Amino acid sequence: MGLFERLRIKAYIRFHQRQHPNAMGSAEVMGFLDHLASDQHES
Repeated sequence: MGLFERLRIKAYIRFHQRQHPNAMGSAEVMGFLDHLASDQHES
């Protein structure tokens, strides 16, 4: 696994207040992707 993937995983976990990824579902994934998309539009 590369550095970029590790950073994205860490950001995903931090975004969801350090919940384990196994405890999350598709709604959390979509929320994180929306967050990433909105960050890219702002920068």
